[in-house]
Amino acid sequence: MKQLEHTQKSVRIERLTRKPAHMGHPVGWNGRVYSADEAIKGYEHATQTPLLGEAGEEEYHEWHYAHLATEEGDLIVIGFVTKQLFLASLGPSPISPGILVDCVMHDGTNIDTLKYYKHYRASRENLDIEIGDSWMKAEDDSANRIHLYVKSGEVELDVDTDRIIPAFRSKTGKTIFGNGTKWEAWDIVQPAATMEGYISIKGKRRHIKGKAYVDHAYGNELFGVHHWYWITVDIGPYTFVASANYTANKHMLRKERDAVVTFMIAKDGRIIGKDPDKVQFTPGPKVYVPKMRRHVAKELEYRYMDHSRNYVLALKQKDILRVKPLLAIVVRNQLVGAIAKKFVIGGSYLRTTYDAWLEVWENGHLVDKYGPSNCNGQVVGEIFYPGTNEPEDYSRFERCHRDMITLFQDRQTKEHPPY
Repeated sequence: MKQLEHTQKSVRIERLTRKPAHMGHPVGWNGRVYSADEAIKGYEHATQTPLLGEAGEEEYHEWHYAHLATEEGDLIVIGFVTKQLFLASLGPSPISPGILVDCVMHDGTNIDTLKYYKHYRASRENLDIEIGDSWMKAEDDSANRIHLYVKSGEVELDVDTDRIIPAFRSKTGKTIFGNGTKWEAWDIVQPAATMEGYISIKGKRRHIKGKAYVDHAYGNELFGVHHWYWITVDIGPYTFVASANYTANKHMLRKERDAVVTFMIAKDGRIIGKDPDKVQFTPGPKVYVPKMRRHVAKELEYRYMDHSRNYVLALKQKDILRVKPLLAIVVRNQLVGAIAKKFVIGGSYLRTTYDAWLEVWENGHLVDKYGPSNCNGQVVGEIFYPGTNEPEDYSRFERCHRDMITLFQDRQTKEHPPY
């Protein structure tokens, strides 16, 4: 009994005071763990947390996420989630599986729903999940091909995604907070894939094809992150998946603390870099976005330094596709959701498009350069910002702001694309 009380007290302390976040092995996790250099196995994409009715189900959350971009310009986001996320963020809560559907279509149609269902089944051996009448299933345990079928509200989606870049994770794939009692994992199942199938909205069915991205997140600390920037870029022969996660110094999102970066660069379908220790992330000046009630950086730069070759990926925010207050995303009550949307309650989720530039340097010489006209489709990113918007959080970015201005001026002097 004393040991239990001590453990509970330790957890409470951890939820109040943060220690620096790092990539490593979580403490007390009863599933599989992976070394930093271990190759990804197919079962890693499978369900990694306790299932419905199993001991520990209240402690963990999990979701599989798919982002589809059609040749016509439709952007479709699908999420298979195990928890009502707001309750999961507050502490132990039972599984309540749901399907997220978020569509921004080329004809102006918008769909934004999160519906919960009683039926839930998931495999631990491969990617095979059923929620309600929807499912996400890999053809085999490697998940090279995924069949995605969604029937939720006015949307019915039936597509196959075929991986063109290998799966990857950053080191162990797990961000550890403090002594490891709280952690979050991220596994990129399909960094890039082709996609083809059908979509039906309000009974109107049409054939679609294009590109896809699929990832998988799980853990017992949903809001260890103060805010994050995430983006995928397909430019010239290169593909990037990049994120910068600012962890919170306390549970439930007080001030930001550490930046943990995940970065992948592939060329012609082969991963050529993924070591986060070789990445330098530089955000531009933060600008207040009234719709979000948050300050966000509209310019981002990632530098990947690998021996004699350096890659400089620069991004500038273009159009905002979607702003969703956090509370409106995670609650079931429609009235509460409507109020949250109107008054932007509970932080925000922002989906946006970017212009992108890439420079490749070797031994100090520019050997390759690409701009927005070389991007293969829209460059889409997300900013998830549930944390506080403390003014003092941004004073330390003044030096970064000056450095970015100097960088941009140098680029213009060298006749590089203006920002």
